[in-house]
Amino acid sequence: MIPNNTKRQKVYGKLRKITSDRIARALDLAGEDLWNLSLSQLINLPFLSHGDGGSTGNFSVFIRSRT
Repeated sequence: MIPNNTKRQKVYGKLRKITSDRIARALDLAGEDLWNLSLSQLINLPFLSHGDGGSTGNFSVFIRSRT
């Protein structure tokens, strides 16, 4: 658990930057194209853009399998 809000914001910022950069590279987008998306929206984007009918699972299945 991260004790204070400053550390939490730093971690969130780093995770969001890494995720945003990877998605931008994968989808050939500029980083500015993703600036208004939250971290959870960025994480869900690959699931929404690939396949249908649960071919990639969904976010909750992905997270549960990692914990």
